[in-house]
Amino acid sequence: MKSLILQLILLILTLFFFKALENTLISWNFSWTISKVFPYLVLIILGFTLSRKIKKFFFIKIPFLRFILLLIIFLAPFGIGFILNPIYEGDFSKNGTSIPNEQSLSDFKAFDLVVITIPNCPFCHESVNAINLIQKRNPKLKIKYVVCAKESREIEPYKLKLNSSIQVSLCQNLDKMITISKGSFPCFVKINTNDIYTWSNDNFGVRAKDILESEI
Repeated sequence: MKSLILQLILLILTLFFFKALENTLISWNFSWTISKVFPYLVLIILGFTLSRKIKKFFFIKIPFLRFILLLIIFLAPFGIGFILNPIYEGDFSKNGTSIPNEQSLSDFKAFDLVVITIPNCPFCHESVNAINLIQKRNPKLKIKYVVCAKESREIEPYKLKLNSSIQVSLCQNLDKMITISKGSFPCFVKINTNDIYTWSNDNFGVRAKDILESEI
């Protein structure tokens, strides 16, 4: 009984600190994919062990009904975790687009990763947390935020949130930035010598972040 209570406590703690567990693993430099999957894996394991423990207390003799109830107990932790922390289509995405690198583009010179944004874009501002973590995990990575605007005041909201190592500036070639981003913001651009690789916000999932960091 004590072990059953302990597992129930672990289940409640995992559900309550689900996101904190993921962020802790990221801060410990585990891969983005492992950090994303691990809390769900813990819930699956707890569901399995709980179903085995609770099985001992079942007095139901009908095998089919017994199996259904145990299956519900096994799936319940993951199901609750999924409801509270849903997995979206782009969370594990890695697909981007490769295009030739125009060496004349001053917005890209001397940087490894450029994030193309626009003013007052909630998704652009949401990207700051992940980019700050990437910078923290990879201090040598040269990152820049390019804001597609004409007023210098538009870069200030980004400067206030971003790591001081991350440069923020107005774009120098507005038409080119819009073409590269395909009008979808934020757009994440990995700079290589001969080409650039771009991800839309929907495609910059944990596997894309792992690819980015593995190629640094």
